[in-house]
Amino acid sequence: MTAKRRAYEPGHQAKYLVVIDESPECDRAVYWASRRAARNNASMLMLLVVEPHDRHQQWLGVADIMKAEAHESANAILDRFGVRANGVAGITPERVIREGDKAEEILKLI
Repeated sequence: MTAKRRAYEPGHQAKYLVVIDESPECDRAVYWASRRAARNNASMLMLLVVEPHDRHQQWLGVADIMKAEAHESANAILDRFGVRANGVAGITPERVIREGDKAEEILKLI
C-alpha cells in the first residue's frame, strides 16, 4: 500500500531534488528545477555525492586530507550551481554533500 502524499498538506512544501555531477545535463537539470521551484513556490535541494577513496591510506592522515579536498571541491561545485539557480530563478537551494555510493545516498535522502 502506498503512503498518502504529504507535500500538499498545510506546513509542508514541495522540494525538487537535483543530483549534482559533472555531466552536461546537470546544468539543464538545475535550470529546470530552479525555474519550476520558483513557479510552484517550492524549494530546491542539490545533492552531491562524493565517492569514497581508498581507506587504506592511513599513513600520516593522507585519507583525511583527501576527504577534506573532496569536500572542498564539492562545495565549490555546489557554489557554482547555487549561483546558477539564483541567477535563473532567484532562489537559494539547499545543499547536501554525502559520501558513498550515489544510488544508496539518493535513497537514504528520499
